[in-house]
Amino acid sequence: MWWLVSALLFAPQAQAPNLYREAGAALASGDLAAAQARLEELTVKDPANGRAWMLLAQTYARRKNSEAALAAASKSEKLGSRDPEALRGLAFLFTDLQPDLKRAASLEERYAELQPSDKTAWRHAAAMYLATGQYARAIATGTRGLPADDSQELHTVLGQAYQGKQDWEHAAEHLAAAVKLARYDENAHFLLIQMYLGHEDFIHASEAIADARKVFARSPQIELAAGVCAYGLRRFPEAVDQFLKTIALAPDVPQPYLFLARILDQASDRLSEVVERFRQFHDLHPDDAQACLLYAKALLAEIAPGEFPAEAEQAMQLLEHARSIDPNQADIHYQLGCLLERKRDYAAAAAELERSAALDPRQPGVHFQLARVYERLGRKQDAARERDEHQKQAESPDVPPNNAPASDETRIHNLIDDVAQSGRVLEAGLLSDRLGEQRQIAPGRPPLLQFRYLEGVKRHGFGSLDLVIDDAGH
Repeated sequence: MWWLVSALLFAPQAQAPNLYREAGAALASGDLAAAQARLEELTVKDPANGRAWMLLAQTYARRKNSEAALAAASKSEKLGSRDPEALRGLAFLFTDLQPDLKRAASLEERYAELQPSDKTAWRHAAAMYLATGQYARAIATGTRGLPADDSQELHTVLGQAYQGKQDWEHAAEHLAAAVKLARYDENAHFLLIQMYLGHEDFIHASEAIADARKVFARSPQIELAAGVCAYGLRRFPEAVDQFLKTIALAPDVPQPYLFLARILDQASDRLSEVVERFRQFHDLHPDDAQACLLYAKALLAEIAPGEFPAEAEQAMQLLEHARSIDPNQADIHYQLGCLLERKRDYAAAAAELERSAALDPRQPGVHFQLARVYERLGRKQDAARERDEHQKQAESPDVPPNNAPASDETRIHNLIDDVAQSGRVLEAGLLSDRLGEQRQIAPGRPPLLQFRYLEGVKRHGFGSLDLVIDDAGH
């Protein structure tokens, strides 16, 4: 901004040139008190000088005198309404020194109208309107600037403004234009991809990703976007591959771990690699609650439903450490509650799940798990209440979306819960209740090909918990 101060102070003036020089020298040396004194004297001698009032407003703002700065700015705006330099100086004031971005945007727009030689002025005004969420004004001012400023920067502003209005067609048009004007700008590609992902246009996102890869073959953010796109298309094994590729390129970036944690059941033959990556991330951040939580989830993904081996104990320790670091993260309490349910410590499980629900009551899974635990504790009314809340939230369009597939254990729990509530079984039991000490009835986990209702004497013949048939006929 000092270039503007210098230009104003040393420009030929009709009155008091010495005061301008003295104020300019004081500003250049950082002597704000002296600058203020010279400018106040100047505004007394030349009270109609809009630029002087603008500089005085800036000086007041630098000296943290907001009330005086605003009063001087109002006088400058009134007196310098047709002076582009005064308007530009005021726009700077309200951008950097006395933040009021809406007022700054209006002043910058007026400056652009009076200074057609400044080809970037409309772009700056549009960017300010965009930053304040005034998308229509951003589009109007940006469009006025296009004939003289057909630049990547202006197309980006326009694309994001149309994106704010959810006008996806025009947003894509301008963001694609920005990419054409700046093929080697990675962020231009990413903004186009991000726009498509934001409104779940995964087909066009895939095309934009393929185009970006022609230029950026090893970009972590492009590869992360490719993983998100595969995730959105429910191509989960492909998403796993992409997130692991992103981790290999940028192991300290948390986003791929967060996405992988939602689809651990889809890692299949790469699960051991995923667990190792999560361990390495935790080793880099041993006292980060999120890193502890993620590693615990990865360990639990390798454990069969209902079991509590050494890895489960390790996950418990990680979650307890995470809770000590951040006791207000709902997912930590939820995971602890689920682990304690595995351990059959139902009272402790209920306490953790209740805390999770209190911190984030809008997650259906928490209420589902609470209902199961309350059933185990014999709290039938509480269980019924939580089942109702789970059902209500699961059917509500306001619940935050989660496109991740349910885990094996959750699918089994859901199946058993549905059958139990049908009234056609006596009790919904844990998997280990039926399988005894061995816990497996065939090598590996038996795939669930079908389930059957057991009626009358047939039910008594097989036992009330025999709900599934695997491919071996068990």
